[in-house]
Amino acid sequence: ICVHQQDVHKVVYAASETYMNRSGAAVQALCRDYLLTDPSKIVVVHDDLDLPPGRIRLKLGGSIAGHNGLASIARQLRTTEFARVRIGIGKPPSKFDGPNWVLSRPQGEHADSQDCAFRRAAEAIEVVTREGLQ
Repeated sequence: ICVHQQDVHKVVYAASETYMNRSGAAVQALCRDYLLTDPSKIVVVHDDLDLPPGRIRLKLGGSIAGHNGLASIARQLRTTEFARVRIGIGKPPSKFDGPNWVLSRPQGEHADSQDCAFRRAAEAIEVVTREGLQ
C-alpha cells in the first residue's frame, strides 16, 4: 500500500495479495480502512483477454465480462460502477489455455508491448485519479 497526496486528494495505491477471485475482500478492506464510500472513486487495474496485447482501455462501470476478479469486487461493493484500467493480454493460442495464458509471463513482442502498456496504464491512473472518468 502506498498513500500519495495528489493536490487536495489522498490517493491509495494497493496491490491485492489475495487470489484474484477473492480480490473483492481486499478492496472492501481498503474501503473500510480509508473510509471510501463512493465506488466510482475506485480504479481497478486488470488484465483483459479481449484486448490485443499492449492495448489499454479505460472504462467506468459496466459488465464484468466473466472476469473473476471483477466479479469478486462487484459482489463486495454491491455495484459494478467503479473505474477500470483494462490492460490487453490477447487471446491464448487455444481456448483451453485461458488460465495458463493469464498466469504466464508474456514472451517476445508480447512482453515489450505489455511493458509499454504498463507505463501508459500508470499515466492513465494518474489522470483518472486527478480528473475522474466520465
